[in-house]
Amino acid sequence: MANDVTLGTGQMNWPAILKAAEKAGVRWYFVEDESPSVTDQIPVTLRFLEHVRW
Repeated sequence: MANDVTLGTGQMNWPAILKAAEKAGVRWYFVEDESPSVTDQIPVTLRFLEHVRW
């Protein structure tokens, strides 16, 4: 059983994380998805990143 979820659907507070990263000067982000359903999950993750606000 896989326990991987798409970005924005798990327990992490991504707006707070991204705000802290911005404050720390992070300029680049990388998405790594090693789940068996990567081809289904990456489009969902990208849609989340297009709409998340912090």
